[in-house]
Amino acid sequence: MSHATRIAVLAAKIQEHTSKVDEYLASNNLPSPSFDVSCPVRLSLPPEIQTSRNAVLEASDELTALMLGPVESLIPPIYPSKPYSLQPTQNPSPQPALPLSPKSPKHALSPNPTPGV
Repeated sequence: MSHATRIAVLAAKIQEHTSKVDEYLASNNLPSPSFDVSCPVRLSLPPEIQTSRNAVLEASDELTALMLGPVESLIPPIYPSKPYSLQPTQNPSPQPALPLSPKSPKHALSPNPTPGV
């Protein structure tokens, strides 16, 4: 009998605990987690379901780290399927904090903007 690898154990744990959370949400007519504007920002879960949620999050973190390996775990990857991960590369020059123009008062551009200090 072959021994299950760590990544397979983590995947099974994620499936098991996600099913518990999903079943709880469905049986209580609660929405499935989503970024949709109509979904609640935070769900109030009973302790046993919160424990399952935490197990999913912890196993997901470890599985992600193992799948990325030592180098990619230290350097955040850019996922083309996740638009938010590409935002810094699409607009590499941030807007200046202050509008710079010849009419800008000197005190607004100084490190200490309080006049007379």
